[in-house]
Amino acid sequence: MVDRRLLLAGFLLAATTTACGRGKSNSAPAPLTAAAAVPNVRLVATLQPFNSPVTGEARLTPGRTAGEVQASVKISNSVVGLEHRWQIRRGDCGTAVGNDVAPSSANSPLRVNTDGTASVTATLPITLPVDGKYHLSILRSRSDDTVIACGALEVER
Repeated sequence: MVDRRLLLAGFLLAATTTACGRGKSNSAPAPLTAAAAVPNVRLVATLQPFNSPVTGEARLTPGRTAGEVQASVKISNSVVGLEHRWQIRRGDCGTAVGNDVAPSSANSPLRVNTDGTASVTATLPITLPVDGKYHLSILRSRSDDTVIACGALEVER
């Protein structure tokens, strides 16, 4: 019998990507599967600038329950005083599919400090998104959905 962890690990490696950019689509994402609730799998995204100097890193780790994910997002090189929204979406950075994976109310904004950095942690009411390609985007502000940084969520090695 095939070890389910090995099978899932192979799937995760095949499902990762590094493309970055921006894009919107009106089609709804497929629901995350129960198989996505995997212990000991951590996702990381290196946030690359997109028409901005903003860079950063995001990490997603399993939460306390199968239906929770702990998210940690850090950025630098932003404008002091801004509040950036962030989102997790299905697809590559340049070809996002559907809406945010997590409800926007669960994503606390990134408030930029006097040194141009910001960080936030949040508990998201979702399963770990490992059933396809996903990315994390940083948006210009709370009212402007322009993507200023983006990174593909990949299995941390």
